[in-house]
Amino acid sequence: MDQRVRYSKMVIKNVFIEKLREKAIDKITVSEICQQAEINRATFYKYYENPYDLLDKLEWELIDELEQKLISEGTTEFSEVIKVVLTQIRDNHDIYNLLMSDSVDSEFRNRIFAHCYDYNIKTINKIFASLTEEKREWIYYFIAEGCNGILTRWLMSGMTMPIDEVVDFTRNIVMSINIGYNRSLQR
Repeated sequence: MDQRVRYSKMVIKNVFIEKLREKAIDKITVSEICQQAEINRATFYKYYENPYDLLDKLEWELIDELEQKLISEGTTEFSEVIKVVLTQIRDNHDIYNLLMSDSVDSEFRNRIFAHCYDYNIKTINKIFASLTEEKREWIYYFIAEGCNGILTRWLMSGMTMPIDEVVDFTRNIVMSINIGYNRSLQR
């Protein structure tokens, strides 16, 4: 990619992120992004259709970055995946915190957990082998929503709890669900 293109996209994204901190996405205009970024509208439209498209592309860039990290780590187990996700969020907390906030009309959290599905379903299949494929998928999303809650609280508390402690806590909850479920089958 040409250096000018990279620079233009970087400036547009930085201004957009700044605007997202100030107001809801539906209040952000292309004109104000262009004015503050000191670019013309044609430059913006060369890369993005509108602020929503910019948000979408920004989210997918972060997910692609997360995917590359998962691949480079060779991560396949639930705890490892959670650790990589939390590390990425901690290392880029400003943008993740913004995109995961309620003020941004975004499916970002859901995209992350949906994206991690292929990594985590192997563990779910092992732990909950007696369930049908459909119910294992339900379990995954049940756990993912719980992880979402833990992640949100961890972010809101300033990420003070160490990542390994959050991972262990989450893994213990998953194992407790498995134990509880297996006990209910024995009754």
